[in-house]
Amino acid sequence: TLSYSHTCTGSGLVLVVGITWAHASGRDVSTVTYNSVSMTKAVDRLNGDGSFGTSVWYLANPALGSNTLTITMDSGVTGLQANATSFTGCDVDDPIGATNTAANLSVAVTTDTDNSFVYDTVFNLDPTCNTNPLTVGAGQTDRANHCNNHREACSTEPTITAGSVTM
Repeated sequence: TLSYSHTCTGSGLVLVVGITWAHASGRDVSTVTYNSVSMTKAVDRLNGDGSFGTSVWYLANPALGSNTLTITMDSGVTGLQANATSFTGCDVDDPIGATNTAANLSVAVTTDTDNSFVYDTVFNLDPTCNTNPLTVGAGQTDRANHCNNHREACSTEPTITAGSVTM
């Protein structure tokens, strides 16, 4: 379990959480809550041999202010990391459009709505976090870049018109 405080402010809010973990062996995220309210899984991916995983969860109209975000795994893992990002002015009735579970560090995502944000979370198995640093591409905003037995990074990129975005 991983818990920490996150603050949400504004209107038309959607809270998005990117999660990564190592030594997954088929393990997965069982629940994510914000202020004790269950979040919805948008997408997750375990790599081919089950040694690590990534997952993205969201909550429309989260409670305002500083509240506790709690991630619970179905069993023990190492290197559990997460990043929470709040977005304002969202379509809270349909906040998640396209998803992609590619295994590459660079991937194209096709948005289905104008004025979208593309959110990515990546895992890089580098225990020292020095061999393969992760950097954001042009137009992306770095939201997190952590090291805890592996490198986890999250970024966002706004789009004006629907179409392909490379992250």
